Amino acid sequence: MTPAVAPTVDACDTHGPSARIDRIYASKQLLPAVREVEVVDMKGLSDHHTVVVRLDRDSLTEILNHPLTRAA
Repeated sequence: MTPAVAPTVDACDTHGPSARIDRIYASKQLLPAVREVEVVDMKGLSDHHTVVVRLDRDSLTEILNHPLTRAA
């Protein structure tokens, strides 16, 4: 397991240099619930590595139980 800034594709003849091309998107409202982000090396299983986001359950519950307010 490596930090979230690690490449998600290793360098090779068909893809070029190592790059961070795989990602996960979240709304601004969900960001307070993000506890950890990592890249799992999938060498031998895939040409892409897996991006994992771990969320804080209590924070996520709090966010999801309160409706979003929209600016007028």
